[in-house]
Amino acid sequence: MVTGSVGTAGVVRPGPVEVLGGTGPTVADLALLAVVAARLDGVAADLRRAAAALDAADRALADPGPPAGWPGGIPSGALAGRATIAAAAAPPRGAAALARSAEALAADLRQVRVSYAAADDGVRRALLALRAQVAAARALLPLDGAGTGRGEAWTALVGGGLPVAAVTVLGQVVGGPGGVPVAAGRLAGLVDGPGGDGVVVRPVVDPPQVPAPRDAAGVLAAVGAVASGWACRPGARAVVGLQRLDHPDGGRAWLLLVPGTVEWRPGTSVPADLTSDLQLVAGRSDPLTAGALAVLAGAGVGPDEPVLLAGHSQGGLVVQAVAGAAAGTYAVRGVLTAGSPDVPRALPPGVPVRHYRHPTDPVPQLDGLPDVVGGDVTVVRRDPGLPASRAHGLGAYVATARAAEALGPDPRTAAVDAALAAVLGPAGTTATTTVVELARPPEDR
Repeated sequence: MVTGSVGTAGVVRPGPVEVLGGTGPTVADLALLAVVAARLDGVAADLRRAAAALDAADRALADPGPPAGWPGGIPSGALAGRATIAAAAAPPRGAAALARSAEALAADLRQVRVSYAAADDGVRRALLALRAQVAAARALLPLDGAGTGRGEAWTALVGGGLPVAAVTVLGQVVGGPGGVPVAAGRLAGLVDGPGGDGVVVRPVVDPPQVPAPRDAAGVLAAVGAVASGWACRPGARAVVGLQRLDHPDGGRAWLLLVPGTVEWRPGTSVPADLTSDLQLVAGRSDPLTAGALAVLAGAGVGPDEPVLLAGHSQGGLVVQAVAGAAAGTYAVRGVLTAGSPDVPRALPPGVPVRHYRHPTDPVPQLDGLPDVVGGDVTVVRRDPGLPASRAHGLGAYVATARAAEALGPDPRTAAVDAALAAVLGPAGTTATTTVVELARPPEDR
């Protein structure tokens, strides 16, 4: 599918919206491909034998004249038999033609198997070539945490150019497919103690008041408003926003808003840092999730009051973790994420999740796994026509959400639409915005 186009002026235009659900990405089973190809060879052989038998029968019925003493012409039964044989042998569904098709398909499957095997072998060779480098890097990082060596070594390694995306490569080395959470957990342990989920919650005085959102694009924009409204203050801050939505009928609902990473170094006093990223990808306890749960508890959210969770980038990982941890405590109606990987924790059944993802944004794939789709989870994809450096921006995801809403109702996203309606309420709903700052306690730094 074409996901972007270039206009006459050379401007890259955004592509169409794509909603993914049902079955997930294709996985090639190389052994099964070989079995299917062999069975197709057998089918082709059977069809060729059938074609030969039909040809022999046709020749047997092709006597140029009637038997001696026959009063009429060629027997009608022979004519009908030849007509039936001709129909059975005629392309494209004739036995010989089907045999050729089966042979061609078997050959194609064998070529696909060779291509997949070559690709796998190429990746395997590349990863094995990195193994020695990984072992050398691990030798630089003491596992016992003695002194300050582990933090200094890690900082030097990051400063030397190790990107966050290297966690994906390391995951493949240490654990193969699905090994990224294992690698993330090990790396998180090098820069913070086990767990590392201690958090201090400080209410922000006079937080920015964000208008009540009316749709999914408005919810994502509210995440950005919470982040930008606090970012003007000096120093990096980890913040979480909570909107109390008062409906005209007296009902009340809640909207948890979690921005993305603000500190790209590990082991800092700001929980929205690289350490928390690794903890979240690993499925370990982390201070951001603990802080968000504390915000819900401190606000007095009732057990029957509907709650919607929304986050961008790291914040999307947080709200997924909150949804799993809050099951049975709060009435979580839905989850929205933008530019986030899948969190390796079980989400509660019946809670619809909608992920907004851009194919040019590498962050959602840092978990090293295919997108989880189907059931309660949908993925809304759109090529924003932007480079990777800008495709991850929250503004681009707000535009994608608006483009999706412009298409009208979609049965695959109906569950999240219903959750949005229940939480956001009708026209006339008012919002009261609370913002808290999260910090690590001194002993966890």
